[in-house]
Amino acid sequence: MSRVAYKSILRSTVMSVHQVNARWLASTLVQEKVKGRIIWEDIVDTFELNNHPEAKHCFAWSIDTAAGTMVLTALKIAPVISPQTAVHEAFVQGKMNPKRILPKK
Repeated sequence: MSRVAYKSILRSTVMSVHQVNARWLASTLVQEKVKGRIIWEDIVDTFELNNHPEAKHCFAWSIDTAAGTMVLTALKIAPVISPQTAVHEAFVQGKMNPKRILPKK
């Protein structure tokens, strides 16, 4: 899948989940480490939200699991203040489990 098509899927998911229009802003390479070992690494995209009541930005990325590809989103509301903290909080909250994420091909 092309990067353009992928960003379109993420944007559609952000708009569907948060019920607002979204505009892509940036892509950031993020690594999540535990005890110095990288347990997850991928690109997280940042979207600007139009008229969301709580946040001006949203972070979105996907993970491959045994059940299929899952898109995750996180509003930029403390403690989520960056793509890195969005991924970290997803691990803390149990939305991402390194044992269930399939390695990138």
